Amino acid sequence: MALILLSVVAWGQQVKPDPAQVLKLAQATYEQGRLHEVPSVLANYLDAPKGQEGFTKEEQRDAYKLLTQTYIYLEEPELADVHMIKLLQTDPFFEINEAVDPAEFISLYKRFRTKPIFRLGAKFGFNATFPSIAANYYVGANATGNGIYSPRLGFQGGLVFERDIFQQNKFENNWKQKLVLVGELLYHSRGFTYTNGELFVSDIDGGAIATQEGVVAQQWLDFNPLIQYRLKKGRVFEPFITFGPAVSYRLGVSNQLTTIVTPEGGSSNSVSGPDVILDDSYQSFVFSLQAGGGVKLRIGSIYILADARYQYGLTKTINPDSRSIPEAVFDYGFQNNDIRQSNFTVNLGFLWPYFNPKKLIK
Repeated sequence: MALILLSVVAWGQQVKPDPAQVLKLAQATYEQGRLHEVPSVLANYLDAPKGQEGFTKEEQRDAYKLLTQTYIYLEEPELADVHMIKLLQTDPFFEINEAVDPAEFISLYKRFRTKPIFRLGAKFGFNATFPSIAANYYVGANATGNGIYSPRLGFQGGLVFERDIFQQNKFENNWKQKLVLVGELLYHSRGFTYTNGELFVSDIDGGAIATQEGVVAQQWLDFNPLIQYRLKKGRVFEPFITFGPAVSYRLGVSNQLTTIVTPEGGSSNSVSGPDVILDDSYQSFVFSLQAGGGVKLRIGSIYILADARYQYGLTKTINPDSRSIPEAVFDYGFQNNDIRQSNFTVNLGFLWPYFNPKKLIK
């Protein structure tokens, strides 16, 4: 009786094998051809109850890979499929090694959807706006052609959506596999400064008697349907180029104007006040083309995104039917020129890929 009790105590105090050692044992069992024993070796650690020691995520991935291969050679395709799904759910970024992995395992892997269905994220960054004059309009005749536009630093931010255009594995080694559809919805704060050193000139000597400064602040909502092309396809580091159109919707425009008048022989008089609202003088929608490039770097389960882009304005921003704003014309002597706007942007963001692995080919 005492011997039995001692045996029970000894069994109860038995140290549970380390999970890494169990995985090595399962691998050795597989290599010795004792395939039917492999599932039972791994079972307690793959199905470990909550709170009990089990495999790490990496060990789970390796265990499911080993079980998938085991069921392939045991000619149990349903169980092989089940464990391939579990492998891809455990590690959605898993990739085969065609130089090492068995051909049967590679063939089965290629019958599953292993790419993300889409990627969703956000991006934020800064921009500079470069106006170009298409036609001059003026209040003072001598002011035309003397205005100078300078870019101001703005910012943008919003949502990004990406989806591979061709999801089928049959394009694995084709250029089509590198094409990505991108949709962006971004809020943009843009602006520029306007200065004119000869707003009005003297009738006597032709010298400037009035100068003007303006700070134009704009808010736009941009929708960018783009095509992205991966220069290098990978799941860790991906450089890319991007091109496509942009549609910008005007949210609001204002101009902080200051006109300084210096009569001949008199003292300077500065005219300024609240920002002049220019919404009515701007088009509701403007269109542009953009191109650029960037990189994605995978860290854990997300991608860090960085890109730079040039946006070329195709349409004029000023509405010719409501160019003149009375307050700007009569109080400050300001008139909107016809301009096109181009922008340079830099962005930093993140992308979260959504996976849903499943078998594609029976």
